Amino acid sequence: MTDSRPPRASDPLVQPDGKVTTLDARGEIDGLRRSLRALPDIEPDPELWERIQEQAAARPKGMGQRLPLAVAASLLLAVTAGILGANLLQGPPADSAAIRALKERSMKLEPFTRNIHADPVTAAFQYRIADVDSQLAGVTDGRLSQAETQRLWGRRVALMESLAEVRRARAALQAAVY
Repeated sequence: MTDSRPPRASDPLVQPDGKVTTLDARGEIDGLRRSLRALPDIEPDPELWERIQEQAAARPKGMGQRLPLAVAASLLLAVTAGILGANLLQGPPADSAAIRALKERSMKLEPFTRNIHADPVTAAFQYRIADVDSQLAGVTDGRLSQAETQRLWGRRVALMESLAEVRRARAALQAAVY
């Protein structure tokens, strides 16, 4: 059984490369091909290539002229980084035994100060601990002395112990009520 109707513009047409077009699109493509072939041959301007070569020769040659500037900038950057980064490479001074003990105590208290029901009392402790933590951030850039660092860690531990005590008291009170 064959289709005896004439082809319509909307009927698909499979090209040899597998692309599907319509008769309408194929007619447009054929018309464009004919129009392009009908264009007259044009001889390029014989001086055009010479002008292009002159413009290319007038431009600076790659890194050749910029190389000394790049080297100078690199040296300046290296010297500046060396001067400014010398203190950063040394890092903060080593912790004393007292500071290490305070840090260990602080880490042990962390689980007892998490997940506490927020109320004005616990919030006040948490804000104070956060304030101490922000001050302790100065240790890494070397802005704090050993004595100041030890004082801040001691303050943090004291606040965390108080917060843990509040939690224990609430737990005991809650157990007594039930």
